[in-house]
Amino acid sequence: ETRLVARRAALAAEPDAPLRMVVAGGGAGGVELACCLPRFVERIAPGRRLELTLVDAQPRLLSGAAERTAALVQGELARRGVTVLAGQRVI
Repeated sequence: ETRLVARRAALAAEPDAPLRMVVAGGGAGGVELACCLPRFVERIAPGRRLELTLVDAQPRLLSGAAERTAALVQGELARRGVTVLAGQRVI
């Protein structure tokens, strides 16, 4: 709880600084989280800019899905302002 309070204070001190978040994993769960986070952040911090990056080690998102589905999802993420880094690992 102390870390959360400190983080909130730091965010309040810099209201123009963007929130930077990374979602690791481009499977169904990671994609769903990346789709929902921009709207959630807008609800809890109206007007706050979000820089969201989705990182996946696979060469494309949703590697088990059809290529067309993955392409549609990637387009929707781009529309929501999410940066996708496919073929990259989080270490």
